[in-house]
Amino acid sequence: QGSWLLRSQNLRGPVGWESSLVVDLVARTPMSQQEVKLEDQQNINSYSKLNQRYHEIEAELKAWKEDAENLEEASNEIMITDEEEVKYMMGECFVYTTEEEANDLIEEASTTIRSKAESLEVEKAEVNKEMARLKALLKDKFGNSINLDEDP
Repeated sequence: QGSWLLRSQNLRGPVGWESSLVVDLVARTPMSQQEVKLEDQQNINSYSKLNQRYHEIEAELKAWKEDAENLEEASNEIMITDEEEVKYMMGECFVYTTEEEANDLIEEASTTIRSKAESLEVEKAEVNKEMARLKALLKDKFGNSINLDEDP
């Protein structure tokens, strides 16, 4: 989808916007020439920032989900083992700890992950709601002549 700027055939002087015609390539009809006001540009910028934040939240949620799965897998491995001491990764190193302490650490980490994931889900819903509001506002004014990013 796109548009073309067709200029008048008066080649004797400079051609200004007022003597040009914007044509929608898909419909092959002239498009309306909407004036983009400062408020409209601010709404477009806000939508873009919210869309970027939406994708950041989704990436963070995916990472937290992977961490939660790894913790669950570690918890299952601890149950299977018959050793008294197990290695637990703290930061970038492993420490030896008892099975009970390792389970407590895993449960604490799982609780933290669930809490952060829940707050991200709430933020994602708020961002999605505001994006929908801005999209409706912009589509109402500009119709199909504005191309907003994909729907969340």
